[in-house]
Parts: sequence; structure tokens; C-alpha cells
Amino acid sequence: CARLEGGEVKCLGLHEQDEKKHAVASVCGLDKPTKLATGERTGCAIVAGGKVRCWDTDVLDSKEPNCGHASKEITGVENATTITVGFAGGCALVGGKATCWPKGETKATPTTPTSRSTTASTSTASA
Repeated sequence: CARLEGGEVKCLGLHEQDEKKHAVASVCGLDKPTKLATGERTGCAIVAGGKVRCWDTDVLDSKEPNCGHASKEITGVENATTITVGFAGGCALVGGKATCWPKGETKATPTTPTSRSTTASTSTASA
């Protein structure tokens, strides 16, 4: 996926009539996307208000004209500053803490750090 100069996001996906062919198509429902992340068959963007919207990059599933990928809002995420997407889902950084959702779901919950994840921190260097 890529965000074009005018803010439109386009992704490569499977053509709906012939699953062996690929097509480049627009992602609809993205209001002023600022950051994109893609994982295996999933794309997500931070949009206006720090909200997150995700879509299936492998399927052209939109019913809207001039649009191939339908995005869905991930509820429970506002003021996101960073986003990442992987095989099993995605996470956004909100107020220095990870808020995550599993693949295929549209509801995020704050994540408690485990031995494999940590709360994000920032540091400054002084001269």
C-alpha cells in the first residue's frame, strides 16, 4: 500500500473476478491518513483524530464506486501516534501504551506489557 501525494491510499489486491490476477485499488473511508502500516493481508492507517482504520489488502471488497478496499474503524483507539500491523493483528501507541486488536476484529483493548512487550518510552540526550 502507498499514500499518494493528495492523501489517497492505494493497495495491490486480488481481482474479484480472477483471483490469479492482481489489481491496484483505492482504500475508502480514510479521512486524512497520516501513517500507514501493512502486515500479511492487512493494512491500517492513522486518520484524523488519531483514530485507526484497517482493511483487507488481499481482497477487493468495497461496494462503493471507484473504491476497492473497504476500511473499518478500530474502536477503542483515539490519539494514536504510531501503528504497526503483523500476522496476528495490530497495535497502536496511545499515550505511551500499546493498544492492540486481533486480526479480523474491530475492537482494541489496552495491552498489559509482558516479558515479550514493553511500554514505550522516550529519552532525551543532554550535552
